[in-house]
Amino acid sequence: WIYRRRYGGGIGLDWQQAFQSSDKAYVKKYCQVNQIHCRWLEQDLITEQHHSGIVSHPDTHLDCWFNHMSFFHHSSLPSELLSLIMEQGFDYLPFDTLWGDGTSISIEEIIHIRMLY
Repeated sequence: WIYRRRYGGGIGLDWQQAFQSSDKAYVKKYCQVNQIHCRWLEQDLITEQHHSGIVSHPDTHLDCWFNHMSFFHHSSLPSELLSLIMEQGFDYLPFDTLWGDGTSISIEEIIHIRMLY
C-alpha cells in the first residue's frame, strides 16, 4: 500500500516542521535516500511511500497484518471537511492511502478492511 501525505495546507504539520529544515534540497535528498517519492504543490510538499501490509512477527516469524492503511485513508476525515477539501482536488487531501499500484482504495474496500479488524 502507499501512504500519501500533504505537508501544509493548514492541516497537520508543514514540511519544515516535519523534516526540521526549510531547505527544499535537503528534503528532496532525504526523500530520495529513504525511497519516498516527493513533489511540491505550490509551497506544500506531497510525499508517497510504499509500505508492506504484512510484516513478519519478530518472535514467532508468522505473517501479521500490521499497517495503518485504514487509519490514514481519506475517509477517516470528518465528512464535512472531506467534502470541502475534495472541491479543490485529490492533491489537497492531508493524507490518504492507496493500493500499491497507485489506484484508489474504495470506500467499500476500506469498510471491509475495518470490519476485519
